[in-house]
Order: sequence, then structure tokens, then C-alpha cells
Amino acid sequence: MEKCKPVVTVVIPVFNEEKHIHRVLTSVINQSFPIDKIEVLIIDGCSRDHTLNVVQQFNQQYPNTFTCLQNQDRTVPYALNMGISLAKGEFFIRLDAHAEYPPEYIQRCVSYLSTKQYDNVGGYLLTVGEGFIGKTIAMLFSSKFGVGSCQFRTDNQSGIVDTVPYGAFPRELFNRIGQFNTQLTRTQDFEMNLRIRKNGGKIFLAKDIYSKYYCRTSIKKMIKYALVNGYWSIKKMQLCTGFLPNRHLVPLFFLVSVLGLSILHSVNPFFQWMLLLEISVYLITDMIFTYQKTCQSIRHFPLLLFLFPIFHLMYGCGSLFGLLCIPFLNLFKRNKHRLST
Repeated sequence: MEKCKPVVTVVIPVFNEEKHIHRVLTSVINQSFPIDKIEVLIIDGCSRDHTLNVVQQFNQQYPNTFTCLQNQDRTVPYALNMGISLAKGEFFIRLDAHAEYPPEYIQRCVSYLSTKQYDNVGGYLLTVGEGFIGKTIAMLFSSKFGVGSCQFRTDNQSGIVDTVPYGAFPRELFNRIGQFNTQLTRTQDFEMNLRIRKNGGKIFLAKDIYSKYYCRTSIKKMIKYALVNGYWSIKKMQLCTGFLPNRHLVPLFFLVSVLGLSILHSVNPFFQWMLLLEISVYLITDMIFTYQKTCQSIRHFPLLLFLFPIFHLMYGCGSLFGLLCIPFLNLFKRNKHRLST
């Protein structure tokens, strides 16, 4: 039986997701929105594990729903742009392989988009972790002290916002404002949302839409996440005029101030006292927020107390590296331009 024209195109960029891909595809199959009106494009960035084997199993069971494509460029924005170019649905919904979606997720996104009031709709993230370390990391990512005033992580209120996770869009939006910026390996969604707002569009965070996000399960992976995202927080500022997310810069300011005061305290004792004051205020704040998150599960207290500064300092290190790289990147671009002319 031939499938009718899809109403929704779901795009899932994947790379080495054998641990998570079954969960996300199962949640798509279990959606309350009619499955025969959904097309699912799985854009694989040349996975080296068993991700494609799992996808093939779903494709055999639901041959008219799943399509797997290979993304030779491997990064997320290229995958999303492939999906946009091939999408047949009226609505374009990006899903993340590290998340799980309740049955009403697509239906509610479509309902809000159908009002034609919004150009991007999303919900809040319920961050969950697996294992003792993973659950503690999840506490960090759901704390305002951990991630700042990130509304979709720490609040559950509907309203117009700067950004939402993943995103559900009317497909025609991309004809008006263009596709995702392929220069941004990370944070391409922030740049897209900036463009939407600059063109008079609205981004809506709905409290009745949510997804479960499965965070990193080891300290090593959390550190890598912090370094990479810290770097791209600076990189996106270089590429996106008018984009200044203050909460992303706080770890950088904290790191630079600690380093600066540590150097200056040998010049004047006053700076030593300033350094001690700053560290004392940070540690007291750390203890307060750690207790708030772990009061129901006190055994997580020591680890979370340790993870907050590690995450902030590593994020700041990534940002500092990105900041130091900008002059060299600009010099490289100028020399490249001279050679080409």
C-alpha cells in the first residue's frame, strides 16, 4: 500500500548512536500523530558502530516510514540541510538521538505550528542520567547554577523565548531565511533562531511539550562536552553578528578573573584578598545549590559539589581557547584571500 503524502518530516542526525537510536526510533513509532503521515529521515555521519544495523531493523519493520541517508560531511548542520532539501512534509521537526519523546510530542508541535503564530516551537528538556555519575551530571544540567538562565532546562513556563531545543518549523520558513549555517558544527540552532528573530519571527517554548534528554554518563565525557561547547560559544559570536548570550560568557569571565587575580596577587596583597573573596563566594554558592539539588538524595552531594566547578572551569577553558584562536583564524582568512587574488 502506497504511503500518502507526509504532513511531518522528522530529521534525526546520528553518529555512533547504537546505545540510543533504538529508544528514539521507538518513541517516533509510538507517536499519537498518524504514522502514515510522518516521514523519518535518519542522516548518518558515517557511524563506525552498530547504529545502521538498528536502523535497518526498523526500516524492515516499517519500510514506508524510515529512510537512512549518509552524510559525508558528517556534521549536524549538513545533516539538517540534507533533510530540509529532501523534506516532503509541511512541517519539519528535528529530533536528537540522545533523547526520548512522549507520544504526544509531534502532535503538540504540529498543533502550535498550525496556528501560524510561530516559526519555531519546542519544549523543555527533562535531563536524566544513567548510573550514579550520570544522575549527578543530570542534576548539574538541570540547575541554574550549572547552566544559567537556560529556560528550556530549568523552567517550565510557556512563552516567547530566544531558543528552544531541537525545534519544529514550518518547512517554508527555510525558503524565506535560508538553511542552517554549516560553519557552526555546534550551536547552529542558536544561529537559526537568531535569524528567525531578526526576520520578525517568534520562537515558542510550550510547557506541555517536553523530551527526556540522556546526558553524559562519565566525568570525562562531561569535560569534553564542556570544552567543546565553551569553544563554540565564542565561535558562534564571531560568526553571528548581534549574538551575545551572556550566560555562555560567565564561565569565561570567572576563569579569566581567577587567573588574573592569581597573577596580580604577587604584585599587591589587595588582589590576594580579592581572589580569596571570589573563591569563597563561589564555594558558598556551590554548596547552597548542591544542597538544593541533592537534599532528597544526599549521597550525590560530594560529587555534585565537585562537578560544578569542574564544568564551569572546563567550559571557560574552551571559551578562552576559542577567544585566543580568533586572531589566528582572521589572519589565516586574510592570507587566504590574498593568495586567491
